[in-house]
Amino acid sequence: MSLSLRDQLPTEDGITLRRVTSISISEPSSVPWERSPRQSTILLEFSKVQFFIEEDFLYEIESSYTEPLSQDSLESLINAYKQKEKCLIIAVVRSRDTEHSTVIHNFYFHAHLLNKLLFRRKPQSGEIISRYHVEHPIQVNNPMTNLPIIGEVEYFIAKDGANTFRANFIGTDHTFANSETLRHVFESNALKPEDAELNEFSAPITDFTRFLDLDINSLEILTRLVELQRDTLLAQIKVPFTQGFLYGMLMIINFILIGTVITFSIQRFIEAREGSYDDFSFGEMIPYGLLSISSMSLDKLTCKIYRSSESRPIFMAKLLTWAILYGGLGLSFTAQSLGIVYFCTTGLMGYAFFYLLFSICLFFAHGSHKKLT
Repeated sequence: MSLSLRDQLPTEDGITLRRVTSISISEPSSVPWERSPRQSTILLEFSKVQFFIEEDFLYEIESSYTEPLSQDSLESLINAYKQKEKCLIIAVVRSRDTEHSTVIHNFYFHAHLLNKLLFRRKPQSGEIISRYHVEHPIQVNNPMTNLPIIGEVEYFIAKDGANTFRANFIGTDHTFANSETLRHVFESNALKPEDAELNEFSAPITDFTRFLDLDINSLEILTRLVELQRDTLLAQIKVPFTQGFLYGMLMIINFILIGTVITFSIQRFIEAREGSYDDFSFGEMIPYGLLSISSMSLDKLTCKIYRSSESRPIFMAKLLTWAILYGGLGLSFTAQSLGIVYFCTTGLMGYAFFYLLFSICLFFAHGSHKKLT
């Protein structure tokens, strides 16, 4: 097996990524180790998996490393493939740390399983769609972290060496998309023919169908990440005790005033329908005045807690509404008209009841509030 390597591609943070420009694989046998009938059934117990490019040593990891998609250790996978006279192909994925963007980690996957996320095949033409496709590039994230993959995914074919498992570099996902030879290596080392098959390409739902290939363990990891982000978001709206207490008190006062105003309005409306009604007394006017003050104060405190700013047109519309209602209320003192009384009482009753709900809806509406920067 021989490889002709490749350009050195500088990227951000001073990291150098590798790209294979050509690959030549001699194939006297699909299994890159010599074995006798006796040796083929021996299970090896090596503690390390060492990674090489030709004869250059790169790094090593523990053979007990749990492969995320199958949930088996690399050691057990390598031995399982050896029993079938096949080779395990390991895919190395690089992604940034979830907390420190300058730190990059390696993740090691069962290559046949990962390829079902990395590639699609058009059903009619047989064309392979990958992350590098010109028209339909597949957006694939690291299944472990759901973060973007940095650079190319590297493939290493594993065999047993001197007191260790040896994984030799055979190409990248870019090579796989463009090299029939490398794809044949995957086919010849698949435990079952369907392991090397790629899912069909469907352009409208490509970004969603890739999650169907993840096993339940990987989905649980993604669920925990989503819950972590949700908890982080909820922590952003925590407020001091004094501010929260004031908000709760204003909310209670507002509901009491709403109940009082609705009660007075219903009573006034019934009296008007019966043809006998009296002017509002000063005591009845107080709840109406306090309701407008408490409602506007609650709006302002809500904006402060959620760190938002109410747009001026909405604020002016609220003031205008209160002015119209108070104008109608003032007319009821002098005008002997049931129509004005109906308008005033029903308007106050409805507006008082729905004001708080409208305020909440307007707060969450995109056009009513703008985020402070």
